[in-house]
Amino acid sequence: MYLRDNHLKTLPLSIGELKTLRDLDVFNNQIDSLPESIGTLSTLRELSLNNNQLVSLPENIGNLQALRLLRLDNNQLTALPDSITNLNNFQRLNIGKNKFGLLSPNIEKWINRLKSCGCEVR
Repeated sequence: MYLRDNHLKTLPLSIGELKTLRDLDVFNNQIDSLPESIGTLSTLRELSLNNNQLVSLPENIGNLQALRLLRLDNNQLTALPDSITNLNNFQRLNIGKNKFGLLSPNIEKWINRLKSCGCEVR
């Protein structure tokens, strides 16, 4: 599902009802938070949230076990939820150009583990 450049401020709670959704691209909108229902998208492989206004991610983002690509760059994130360390099938993770301070030791170890497995991390 491609919803780029639509001036969206939110995603509907019903997004979680799209049980077979494989790709969700909301690049370049004005989204500042995600509904908890995003964590029920068990078939989601690519999630592009770059160029939005995200300040946080829901804790259940760690439920997206099929996720291979996650683009979070160019947002307002200051931290990543620890549950994200449950995701180990990444091929690409973009987290640059946010407002991170120091990442938690768990997140740092996870990112290093991803890199050592050949994942592209930016």
